[in-house]
Amino acid sequence: MSTRSPLLACPDDILLLILEQCETGSISNLSLACKALRPRCIPQLYREVDLSSHNIGRFSEHEGPTIRPEYQLWTHLNDSHRPETLLPAQRSFLRTLCEYPDYAKYIRSFTWTLIWYDEHAKEEPRAMTEIDYHTWDVFSRMERVETLDLAAIALDKSWDDYCREPPPTLFPRVTDLRLVGWFPHKIVVNIFNSIDLSKLRALRLDSLQEEGRDSNGSPVSEDFNKQHWEDQKRAQLCEDRRKGVTPADDGIIYPGPMWIPFLPLIGRFTSLQSLEIAIPPLEDASNGSSLSDSPVCPDYTTYISVMEELIDSVSPSLEQLSIEYARAAEPHGGLTSGTLSLRMGNAEPILNSFFSRFGIDDCKWKPLKSVSLRGFLERKDLVRDPPERANRYFRGRWLGPSNLERMRNMRAVQARIEAFVSSKGGSLEWVDGSPRPVFNYMGYI
Repeated sequence: MSTRSPLLACPDDILLLILEQCETGSISNLSLACKALRPRCIPQLYREVDLSSHNIGRFSEHEGPTIRPEYQLWTHLNDSHRPETLLPAQRSFLRTLCEYPDYAKYIRSFTWTLIWYDEHAKEEPRAMTEIDYHTWDVFSRMERVETLDLAAIALDKSWDDYCREPPPTLFPRVTDLRLVGWFPHKIVVNIFNSIDLSKLRALRLDSLQEEGRDSNGSPVSEDFNKQHWEDQKRAQLCEDRRKGVTPADDGIIYPGPMWIPFLPLIGRFTSLQSLEIAIPPLEDASNGSSLSDSPVCPDYTTYISVMEELIDSVSPSLEQLSIEYARAAEPHGGLTSGTLSLRMGNAEPILNSFFSRFGIDDCKWKPLKSVSLRGFLERKDLVRDPPERANRYFRGRWLGPSNLERMRNMRAVQARIEAFVSSKGGSLEWVDGSPRPVFNYMGYI
């Protein structure tokens, strides 16, 4: 004789409190074990969905016991070593949402790494399957997602055109948004066009970069990108877009930091409380080296300007500000060597630019509680080097007096920022060295 479960007698609010204390696996097992409880478990089971690989950290299990820092593998850079179960789990989720579309309304937190290529497939084809072509349909049904953490990792395989054609409306109720990595332009544009920017509370641009596209919509090639790295035509395109003028050959977007979607959004984040920006590496692609002293690309110059205006526009409501100057990484995930000179050469003007408006308008920055700055210097002790040691060999480069002077200037900027933040009653965290490298993807491989 079967016994009726006491959980069936619980009111919905009491059962919800019980389910909130259970792990996802336990809720899933309970819904499978009791048909009567299943409808009451589903809302909690799908409330938070995390089918991602970009937040795992390092692929330490794929590294040797004496691995050097430049050969560390990171999940947000390289998809080759992701868990073999991730893509099957994502496809299973898509099938479930296609069969039970009402489940989408229960999802409040959604974390996903966009994967369009099965690296672990035993046999060809490894490309998209039939269920993958329902990705945008499923995403468009998630109209109640409030927290979105979406990542796209640059791949060495050509993506299907479907990947670049998302629906016009995506995640309209998001109030906490994080975008990570290399995206086709249209995905980011459609997300920002969908959400109510006045209700956005947290925005995290984690090395958000543009895949690039030419006038017919296809990705910009690496050769074409480098050919026009310091071209006047490219600079004019940036200037025209910066002024809101439609360029004559509008449609060309070069690979690099994603700044174009933010131009029309400046001033519309009226309730933003937390802003985190990881600045992509500033690499000179004209000679394929991050060591060059030649000027950086106009895209990056404009990017810094746009981010400066974004920070200034949200200062009346901002409580937490985090800026990270990321390190360049090789495609396999390791760090590029010898980036110290360029890092210091660009770091000081970037910081001065971002914080030039500190203290100018006392009506701004009132809610400010904390500022975090990461990766703007490589080592704390270098600035204390005495003059007689000004010329020395460091990480493959001669560290001359000019670099030491740059570091001293950086410390002066740090002191000025710290004084301002403390005057507002806030705290400053200054971390030398970026905790994570970023893949510097200059074209479509």
